[in-house]
Amino acid sequence: SLQASVLRSTAPGRGNPRNEQVYIAASLYDPNGEIVRGEWGRRVLELIELLGEDNVFLSIYENGSGTEGENALLALARMVTCNKTIGFEKDMPLEGLTTVTVPGGQERIKRIDYLAEVRNRALPPLDIHPEKQYDKLLYLNDIIFDPIDAVQLLFSTNADENGIARCRSACAVDFINPF
Repeated sequence: SLQASVLRSTAPGRGNPRNEQVYIAASLYDPNGEIVRGEWGRRVLELIELLGEDNVFLSIYENGSGTEGENALLALARMVTCNKTIGFEKDMPLEGLTTVTVPGGQERIKRIDYLAEVRNRALPPLDIHPEKQYDKLLYLNDIIFDPIDAVQLLFSTNADENGIARCRSACAVDFINPF
């Protein structure tokens, strides 16, 4: 029914029937700016429109993408109508991340620890304004997603007897199998 109501209307916020507050955290690596300038960027803008710009905070963190990636993010930031933080670093500091010794004796940073740190770099705005409360947290990365699927995941998954979704956070992997 949510999908049907989204497709029948063009009103901003039509995918967010209870005007829930959604924090979208995205981490990217986009050296050519193709992801942000392409379909992914268009779909983020559509998702914001479906949720209602007054209901969304978008935080994007990009690391090591260089000038083209930064330029693409700045262009996207000008099109984003909701509150936002768009940040990028040339090189994220790696001190303090867990390492592992691989055969041959070389030390490498554990991939999952690195990815978690990158993801967490999109979360500091939550601490800057602790008085602002969010009903949902959606993690995105560079995977192309369907905005209607994201809305379904946020507002129709694990629904209680009143039809209210009881999930508090979701990520791009959940789009494949929203269980």
